[in-house]
Amino acid sequence: MENQENRAPEYTMEQGVLRCVVPDLSKYYREAPARVLALFVAAAAKGCPVEADTYMAAMDNLDGVRRLPAGIFRSALQNILLSQRPEAVAPLLNYGVLEPFGLKGPAPCLHLLNDVPCTMETRWWSLLHMLGANYAVVCGQLGFSDTFAGALSALDSLSTLKQLPATVLELKELLCRLPEVDYPAAACTFALHDPRWNGQAELYDKLYRSGEPYRMRELAISTGQLAVLGIRDKKAAWVRQRLLEAVIKAPETNQYPALEMLARTLAQQYKG
Repeated sequence: MENQENRAPEYTMEQGVLRCVVPDLSKYYREAPARVLALFVAAAAKGCPVEADTYMAAMDNLDGVRRLPAGIFRSALQNILLSQRPEAVAPLLNYGVLEPFGLKGPAPCLHLLNDVPCTMETRWWSLLHMLGANYAVVCGQLGFSDTFAGALSALDSLSTLKQLPATVLELKELLCRLPEVDYPAAACTFALHDPRWNGQAELYDKLYRSGEPYRMRELAISTGQLAVLGIRDKKAAWVRQRLLEAVIKAPETNQYPALEMLARTLAQQYKG
């Protein structure tokens, strides 16, 4: 077997342009269609355009690319969007390669993606928002996890808020109802189009430094401990929600003795 280290490079950079240097460009991409996606990933990673002949040879073999499994597309798109040149996804949109996944072209100006914080959630949300795509459809077709779909849903909810939190307490009450997201990155993303979001990252930083709890997992009493008290199933879920509401308003009560006493009282009030 040929030593991988001794193989001639398949690409070269010439005057800031990426060029494939194999003898038969068409054959190269036809034999392995995934190389077309890899080309755009490489160009995005290097932050450069693709040389014309290389580009045309790759695009002439899109029929093979369309038959690739969703996982390969998901990985390639992820790498492109998290690169320094996320707009490199545009040709795939313009040629309809991504339509089976709910991503329809033609692509608008995607250079704005460069200003979006480089996180998985914010770059994907921004792309879907620009395309008017349905996040649930895209996540389902590309095989993203329910957790990631939930994060995109949370960003959707945040982006349509009519009134933003003005205090740490209001921010806690907002975040406790949503799946976990990178709130500062989301705020910076929304601020690109809505100046009301300026200052929200600083508000979150204030919450973070306070250490005040606002997530169910941060409660000082667990589901198992409630079960020992005879509080189970739907009653336990209801009690835990009331406990969280109490802790958000009074963080100092987030201690087991205080929550045990409150849980016993709440359990008696449960109507079922």
